[in-house]
Amino acid sequence: QLERETTAERVRDNMLDRAREGIWNGGPVNYGFKLSKTKVTTNKKEKNMTVLEPVPEQLENVRRFFDWYLEPGGSIRKNVRRANAPPVIPTNNGKLWACNQMSRLLRNPIYCTADKEAYEYFSSIGVEIASDPSEFDGTKGLMWYNRRKPHGRASTRFRDIDEWILVVGDWPGTVPGSIF
Repeated sequence: QLERETTAERVRDNMLDRAREGIWNGGPVNYGFKLSKTKVTTNKKEKNMTVLEPVPEQLENVRRFFDWYLEPGGSIRKNVRRANAPPVIPTNNGKLWACNQMSRLLRNPIYCTADKEAYEYFSSIGVEIASDPSEFDGTKGLMWYNRRKPHGRASTRFRDIDEWILVVGDWPGTVPGSIF
């Protein structure tokens, strides 16, 4: 049991370190991105690594979703209706949008540009920002880590906000922090 707990702790620490470096740790791929394989050399060893790669057409739709939401009278439900109306803007798996998917998209910092406004906002709500403030230069996107914890066999729960970790990712930001 001690060995199992030690291994689990090492894996968690490794994932936290990777997250703090802005490296993709796995999980469902967000709309606007796809996974691609790349080779990285560290300590004279070549490793295969999976990275997020932007899908420009989908990220244009993400910008559109934020614009729609910010229009007078905009709402998540109206966004879903517009996305599902002809010509349909399909989700990653080719299906119609649901309100919970649109809500998650609009709240996900993966689309937020790492800029001064984003840094100030996330600092003000008590999130641990693992990236240096100088990295919030308006070019890259952001990524959550440590937001959820296991609960039961097949579900998760949100951790307290002060346990969340935000890092600057290795992809371009989509919407400015002021809009996010």
